[in-house]
Amino acid sequence: MGARSLATRAGRRPTAAAAVTAAALWLAACGTPGSGPGGGSAGGPGAAPADPGPAAAEPRHGGTLVVAVPVEPPNGFDPHKVEAAAAFEIAVNFFDTLVRASPDGRIVPGLAEWWEVSEDGRTYTFILRDNARFHNGRPVTSRDAAFSLRRILDEATGAPRRADYASIVEIETPDDRTLVLRTADYDAALLANLANLNAAVVPEEAVDTLSNRPVGSGPFRFAAWEPGSRIILERFDDYWDGDLPYLDRVEFRFIDNPATALAALQAGDIHLIPRMTGSDALMLEADPAFKVVSGPQNLVQLMAINNAAEPFDDPRVRQAILHAVDRQAIIAGASWGFGTPIATHMTPVLPFYNPATEQVYPHDPDRARALLREAGYEQGLEAVLTLPEPYSLHIQSGEIIAEQLEAVGIRLRLEVMEWGTWLERVYGDRQFQLTIIGHTGRLDPDALLGRYASDHGSNYFSYNNPQVDRLLVEGRRAVSFDERKRIYDEIQMLLTRDAANLFIKDPHVLAGMAAAVEGYKIYPVYVVDLRDVYLAER
Repeated sequence: MGARSLATRAGRRPTAAAAVTAAALWLAACGTPGSGPGGGSAGGPGAAPADPGPAAAEPRHGGTLVVAVPVEPPNGFDPHKVEAAAAFEIAVNFFDTLVRASPDGRIVPGLAEWWEVSEDGRTYTFILRDNARFHNGRPVTSRDAAFSLRRILDEATGAPRRADYASIVEIETPDDRTLVLRTADYDAALLANLANLNAAVVPEEAVDTLSNRPVGSGPFRFAAWEPGSRIILERFDDYWDGDLPYLDRVEFRFIDNPATALAALQAGDIHLIPRMTGSDALMLEADPAFKVVSGPQNLVQLMAINNAAEPFDDPRVRQAILHAVDRQAIIAGASWGFGTPIATHMTPVLPFYNPATEQVYPHDPDRARALLREAGYEQGLEAVLTLPEPYSLHIQSGEIIAEQLEAVGIRLRLEVMEWGTWLERVYGDRQFQLTIIGHTGRLDPDALLGRYASDHGSNYFSYNNPQVDRLLVEGRRAVSFDERKRIYDEIQMLLTRDAANLFIKDPHVLAGMAAAVEGYKIYPVYVVDLRDVYLAER
């Protein structure tokens, strides 16, 4: 997406035509059993041409780009072991996957230049590039891809997204460039899951240092990590993709205060803030020395509810929360109007989104109070809302939600904690009542909704519905788009009716940058991908 005016704000959904286009893109990207090889044209017959936007300067090589990010990766960079967005938004620049996501959500070639799926949908054959190399100089082979997948599937690894690849029952490497995956059943989500950085291909000889000295095959190589200060990447001259990247060097600086980051951008100390507040973006857009790139980011912001913790083990209390909250007020107050309200664990960016979920719990404070009385809380109740620092968006949203809930008798104590501590207590130990967080974009509905399986390792909200468990299995095995759409519509409706969580919005990305920065794109996954970025002037 190019720079666009911020005059039109949020709340608008994709048109019906856009939804049809999205479905067509999904079908073209993921294919069905017996589909032809991957890596074809960008669109299908009759696809509308992309808007080229204003003409940009000719890409030029060289220069250092300095990027401000609010959070230092808390657990390193081992792609098979971590799940923090703070790690993956940087790691996309030095790790590669077999296939990857394009800015418009298609699955496109990565390390694999070609692939096909068998007629029965149970055999995936990938042909790897012959010019891909790891940053240690060794060629990337099919054995590296096989090793990486086996490592993910090994329970001893503790991969948090292991379930995404559990359908794989056999991995073969007939030669250095050919990888064959066989699945127990047709797995419609597998190709999209292979595009996630959780499935990055790594060299076996470097696994012991992946956390703090990662070795990948991406456009940049890892150069240095100065704890508490910055991470430095350098151009990988042997990258397989033509003459990319353009930049010689990238610095990710850890700046947790939005005002400090903005001041650094205005002073010329940094070039890019990938995610900024609406007020800051509006101010920058008025200055010709800067520009803003914006758009939906396919991120689910939610208030996660621990379904196993009192009093939220009572569905009436959870339902009361959903009736009490006004999402549009949260978007206006915490996001300056830049966001799309959602009522399920999915965004309208994907063609599987079920808009009917928005009608289940209309904003109705009186109904919320009645539900609390039915649950035995005539005098209201008290609870703790745990919030992660330094995510100001989630903290501000929490403050607004606390006001809305207090109006119906739910009094929240806000507990703000350091990001690493939040991960351990909430995501690891599940010792919380309520929390607000953003779940990064995924390209397949199973990758988004699969965490609601009762036995899923990422089901930190302890949701349990046997009907959802059954439907999730059916969704993975369904072949046609229409059948998958029906199944995932039903799953979303069950999650909504059960009041599994409070789904809030897809906060739009507002990336502020110096006017000289060109080529920056917003992806439907949570990354700061700099392979196409260059400095028009230095």
